[in-house]
Amino acid sequence: MTEARSAAYAGADQGAARLYRILGLLPSATTAIHPAMAGAAAGLDPAATTAALDVLVARGLLNHDDGGHRFASLPARRHAAALAESTDTPATRARAIRRALDWLLTEATAASRRIDPTRRTVDPPVSFPPAHRLSLFTTTQARAFLTDRGPHLTTTLTLATTHHRAAVPYLVHACWPYYLRAGDHKVTVAHHTKALSTDTALPPLVRRELLGARATALRARHLFPAALEDAHEALALARRDQDQVGIAQHQHDIGATLHEADAFDLANTYLARAYQGRAALGRHRDAAITLLTQGVVNLDLGLHADAVKRLRTAEEVLAAHGDHYNAARARAWQGRAAALAGDHDRATALLAGAMVTFRTEGGRLWQARVLAWQAEIATAREHVGRAAGLYRQSADLYQGYSLTDYDQVTDALNSLTVVAP
Repeated sequence: MTEARSAAYAGADQGAARLYRILGLLPSATTAIHPAMAGAAAGLDPAATTAALDVLVARGLLNHDDGGHRFASLPARRHAAALAESTDTPATRARAIRRALDWLLTEATAASRRIDPTRRTVDPPVSFPPAHRLSLFTTTQARAFLTDRGPHLTTTLTLATTHHRAAVPYLVHACWPYYLRAGDHKVTVAHHTKALSTDTALPPLVRRELLGARATALRARHLFPAALEDAHEALALARRDQDQVGIAQHQHDIGATLHEADAFDLANTYLARAYQGRAALGRHRDAAITLLTQGVVNLDLGLHADAVKRLRTAEEVLAAHGDHYNAARARAWQGRAAALAGDHDRATALLAGAMVTFRTEGGRLWQARVLAWQAEIATAREHVGRAAGLYRQSADLYQGYSLTDYDQVTDALNSLTVVAP
């Protein structure tokens, strides 16, 4: 096969041959090759990139189907990389990789800002601004882009650590919407730790945002002391910088973590400060997220009427601001409140509506949580078979992502009384 590939490569024109070598250097090259990333790495315009890819397909060096262009196998990708190693200088190879990483960093930042315009970011360090940009005009397009690139982040960050170390923190920060919905909090913590440990001087805002994001992932893994440590460090830095937006944000993070750790009274103290700060700053979407969390705390405290009121208001404000994901979270919690009150019909309707959004927008762990709540309703109605099926679906989603939740769901499944036919 190597001889056949070498013969096919020798018959390609200079431009296609060069692109082939570059593709061997790019991250995740054994999966679908993004033509815009390939073009950016090679410094080609879209038409020239398409023409070169077509030549490589015609020569049998790449496959092409509905999923895009790709190498046929890992050995094929290694063949291209070996040719780059023997043909191109180290500086030429490094420049191609840097161009590809700058393209990814630019587009990921744009996608993140499109998905959440209120989230604060700092312009990333880009030496080779892409000449031809993607058309990420909608949140759906932006989310699809991050979802496409997200599974390859570990490979990309490893490459960036060698060739563009300054990009690592910004790329991790930009990909937060993907991390949040993918639900792999262990990987999220690892990537944010890599970003925070870089020897590159970070703007204070970027460092605080990374700390807050890692705190959220640590909280999701039930590592509350570590989450509180990150959130308090971020709060201290925000106070040092007299950044009122950051202060309110990290007060919210601390309150949410204290709630998860069952310190309800102290959680409400921090959340009240966060809500007041966000409302005073006119950050109504952020204030609604804090209101959502306050509603959940009050639900846990047994303050049902107040909890539902806050959750309804939060859903309305979040929906009005186009934040459908968090609006669905508020709706799901209302469903939970209805189930706890014994109103199973209303609970079923609310949870079903929230699930539609989580399946559309992404949110693996929220889908798992809703399925578990639906299973509890089925159990209360003595629909044991349906409850078992829902618990199994929930456990499948939790497995490998949240051990604590997986254990709870499987315990509930195992405790079901199986009714003999």
